[in-house]
Amino acid sequence: METVRFDRWREHLEDARLPEKVRQSFDITIRWYLAWCRRERVGASPASRERFEREILGQRDVSDWIRGSWAKALDWFFDNAPAASGGNARDTRSEADDRDLRDRCDATARSGPEWIRAGVGEMRRRGMAYRTEASYVAWWRRFAEFVRKRNTRSAGAREIRAFLDDLAINRSVTAATQKQALNALVFYFREVLNRDVDDFSDYVRASHRRRMPVVLSRGELDALFSKLSGQTLLRAKLQYGAGLRISELLRLRVKDVDFTRGQILVRGGKGDKDRVTPLPRALANDLQRHVEAIRPWHDKDRDANLSGVWLPESLARKYPNAGTSWAWFWFWPSRELSRDPRTGLMRRHHVLPGAYQQAFHAAVRAADLPKRVTPHALRHSFATHLLESGVDIRTVQDLLGHAKIETTQVYLHIMRKPGVGSASPLDLNLE
Repeated sequence: METVRFDRWREHLEDARLPEKVRQSFDITIRWYLAWCRRERVGASPASRERFEREILGQRDVSDWIRGSWAKALDWFFDNAPAASGGNARDTRSEADDRDLRDRCDATARSGPEWIRAGVGEMRRRGMAYRTEASYVAWWRRFAEFVRKRNTRSAGAREIRAFLDDLAINRSVTAATQKQALNALVFYFREVLNRDVDDFSDYVRASHRRRMPVVLSRGELDALFSKLSGQTLLRAKLQYGAGLRISELLRLRVKDVDFTRGQILVRGGKGDKDRVTPLPRALANDLQRHVEAIRPWHDKDRDANLSGVWLPESLARKYPNAGTSWAWFWFWPSRELSRDPRTGLMRRHHVLPGAYQQAFHAAVRAADLPKRVTPHALRHSFATHLLESGVDIRTVQDLLGHAKIETTQVYLHIMRKPGVGSASPLDLNLE
């Protein structure tokens, strides 16, 4: 896997026309990020930045001003830091982040330590996702380092409890992060080693922290969309108009967009659940033109006798030729072919998240929005705007695919209540 290095960023920062305190702040944040990249063995890229912000910065209970200063430091780094190979950080292969993830997983499966290769083999027999595979391997490595690289086969409940306690007490991780680590370790001991460890349920639980979602006003949405163009604009509008996660958006198939019924069928969403969400009428004509534009790509692949698009393993076994059909073709196909690292077949994948996220973040900066906006904010905005328009919360829960109503209720706290207006007593006539 290609790792892009940034050798001269500090020299470039010294030459930047920034106040001394700002330079010092940027220096600390960037060194923090690059040290994390080295520790996690990932290259500096928009995708690794997003993961760093989610896993590290997102766990810090700090003010919005401090969080904003961290974001400005990383924005400067990716806009200005010269890479060793020439150009700036935005010239990296961010659009290949998913491909790099698969390559990294395969490298681990081939040449990693025997105990990790055994775990990877078990996950692949079960058909688990690459991201789950990479996440579990990372937790196994961290656990091995915590027990001072001793043979993890001899570890037990005491070591697991101590590791989970350390995450909660010293690392201040969220409950979700601690739960992910727990799942990774339980999988390894039970499914790979076939061992039932003693009870360790008295470990210290990380605190649950409820964060208010970032929601854009309609004016902010218009400003954001005005800075996007082409297919990126169409994807962003569809993500907002249908309340889709990024993975759900990019993994749509041609058959999943039903123009006749005005619906989108989301297959295998979070929790491997299907659901139906509305197809925005305002986008119908543009989406139909998009379908007509990608049909020649499918025909070209068939003329070249390429392998069909990827299908879930169970479907591929049952319907071996389905991947070559137009119905199963990606709704957002990549312009380039790529080799499937598991099968070695050349085929067309869907557009990768890194490319979409990079264009989206550039538009956010160009629109100068005073919020920390990610593509997921479009999904938050979808839910909040529906509630504000009078749609009942149960319907919104179904459209979002939430298993629990409590997850959806968070939007009730941020929506503008109909008929109430401002809740500040300064805006009320108290006389």
